[in-house]
Amino acid sequence: MYNVFRAIILSLFLSAIFGFVGCGTPAPEATYPALSDVPPIPDYTNDGRSWNTDAVCWVGMTDDAKWKWDLPSTSPGGIQWVTQHTPKTIQRLIREELESEGYEVKVFTDDYLTRQKRLMLKKLIFFEAFDINKTMIKEGACFDMKLTVKVLDNPDLNQSTQCEIWGRSLILGDETKNWEDILKDCVRNMRKAPELRQALELNPIVSENSSQL
Repeated sequence: MYNVFRAIILSLFLSAIFGFVGCGTPAPEATYPALSDVPPIPDYTNDGRSWNTDAVCWVGMTDDAKWKWDLPSTSPGGIQWVTQHTPKTIQRLIREELESEGYEVKVFTDDYLTRQKRLMLKKLIFFEAFDINKTMIKEGACFDMKLTVKVLDNPDLNQSTQCEIWGRSLILGDETKNWEDILKDCVRNMRKAPELRQALELNPIVSENSSQL
């Protein structure tokens, strides 16, 4: 009986020692891929074309617009900003990007687009979807984004073009960026997306009296 009791005490003592040693061992550090190992996003090449910017535009959001995010290692405050401010921020950035390219963008204070106001416009640009995914890398963090917009000709509304604009935002080392600047790294690629620029061009009006060649 004594030997059994002694064995139990010794076993408990050894367990406590090993447990103490285990608690003192640092957890293994997470390993992240290098930026060079992250798959590339679609690239845009400048074709050198001088795009037509005569269209008067309006920017809005579809009724079923969606925005999704996968943002590991992000603070609750950051997630809250993304969920609450993404749609309005995206629409404002689209307007600013179009204006910087030379388009006239109308902004109406009320939500209802009357017929009179609509007849002023040539192109309607709707925010449909936005995806943002964060990948932790050895150098910092990589945000890959996809913005989906729909362009409608006005006033007929019979010509619709859906365009996807990809973007990547990097935060390297001790660098910091606010969320608006991260989203802007995607929206600014609108100027490089040829299908979007084509959709914003005004179709030439052919006179009924013009001769046919």
